[in-house]
Amino acid sequence: MPDHTRPPGPGLTFSDDFSSALRPDGSSVTFTAAEAEILRYLAGRPGITVTRSQLLDVITEPGSDKRDRVIDSYIVRLRRKFGGQGGRRDGPIQTRYGVGYAWIETSLPAHDEGGADIVFGPVRGLEYLTGNSLAARRFVDAFAPRFAAQFGPSKTVVRQIDPTFQSELFHAARYGTTVILNDDERGVEGIFETKELTTGRVITVSRHRIVGADADPAAEIARYVVADFWRGLALLPEMPAPVPVMMNNASIEIAGDANGSDRTDAMLNVLLSREPGSPELILLSAIALHSRYILNGVSMLAEGTEAFEADVARIRASLDAAHPDIADNPMLSIAAAKLLHFANPDRRAEALCLAEEAHASSRSFAGSLVTMAQLRALEGDPETALRLLDQGLELTEEGSEFEAYFLVLKCQFCRAVGDRAALRESLGRIYQWRSHNRAFFDLIFEDSTHPSEAARGLLSVLSVPQAHGVLRYVYYLTASLFRHDAHRDAVLRPSVQRIYERFGPDGLPDEIADVLGALAPR
Repeated sequence: MPDHTRPPGPGLTFSDDFSSALRPDGSSVTFTAAEAEILRYLAGRPGITVTRSQLLDVITEPGSDKRDRVIDSYIVRLRRKFGGQGGRRDGPIQTRYGVGYAWIETSLPAHDEGGADIVFGPVRGLEYLTGNSLAARRFVDAFAPRFAAQFGPSKTVVRQIDPTFQSELFHAARYGTTVILNDDERGVEGIFETKELTTGRVITVSRHRIVGADADPAAEIARYVVADFWRGLALLPEMPAPVPVMMNNASIEIAGDANGSDRTDAMLNVLLSREPGSPELILLSAIALHSRYILNGVSMLAEGTEAFEADVARIRASLDAAHPDIADNPMLSIAAAKLLHFANPDRRAEALCLAEEAHASSRSFAGSLVTMAQLRALEGDPETALRLLDQGLELTEEGSEFEAYFLVLKCQFCRAVGDRAALRESLGRIYQWRSHNRAFFDLIFEDSTHPSEAARGLLSVLSVPQAHGVLRYVYYLTASLFRHDAHRDAVLRPSVQRIYERFGPDGLPDEIADVLGALAPR
């Protein structure tokens, strides 16, 4: 019995020599020698139009006097064997009207959950192009691998050019990018639309000149289409999380990495190269810069604060440039308010007012709620902040990045007001899903006289510069933002005590020792 291992058409698995195939229901079908030759020839040229004359030469001697329309009869019989009634939508062979046929690659890589991540295709309008059809096909062939290359190696991107089989592939993938082609006096334009296939929600649409440009545009357009998809995911207005979390989630969606900061920067660079003055992108770049410190601040601050101070100045400049033009967008305004409070202490009252106005009209209630809680705590009302955080936690999905975001903030505020029971409860919830964070969080939050084994292990391998990085991280990104010194000192105390016990005075950066006063160990 033949080994059915050849790549399948829609629901079909072919034997190596194409003499037979298995249908989805497990039944088998056999093909004549001529039918197998036609299948083998088409399958060896996926996506390429093959004329009837070429196929006729495959099953007869070249130059045979048989009429090439006999091929149509073979195709009808093949489609019936595939399981249909001979119509053009049956099986992996697509009719190219007036020309011939093409084999359509429709198989998806095997996945335990849901098949592919994203489908490129179908491409519509190729058959309506006039003098630029060949150039447009060449663009599509060049674009597809470049599009797939924009995604991380753990992401599965499949190509499906033919609109005939859209249903099967699109039900297996989460996202799809379709292209509509239209020619005019300047060449061919492509309209690229990416949508969430399970809901039909359009994420982004962009138009690009694909034929008639000065140079081969495939690589540049592929980069922009994926970057624009990233932006669409990051700024979905009805999503519950704040913009920084959405940006990181969008990067993970594309890169497949747990830390998406590098991909975030790459996406923003592509978008800014096309839209250099965009207030939206200027603000997103400032958010990304701040988020980089949140995610990697210990290492970034280990050797000093000169770069950090320059980056804070960049954030202030970005806010000044972007704010007037994003004032009517609550989602962006509340993100700007948080950055304003962080980067410019003299404008704290303005930041709080901006956040309250944005929260009142935000469609992302939980996303704005978490920012309001943070600002309330920093401005001296941690109790109200904790109430808001508990309200917001009820709106998050257990184990999600957004829940973790809420819980880390709650730990900071519990630390500030000395609510040890709530602090331990929140840490316990974090460790259910993110036990790898335990050593660092125990070090900066827990203040018992007996540090946890995880915290002791981390302390044992820290160098002095890394210890400085930990303290600067806690101070500049959290403690220094509290209006009241008592809250600031309460947040700093655990990490200062532990690091001083390990390194003595050498473990305290000079600028932090200067502000600690009586808190500094002797």
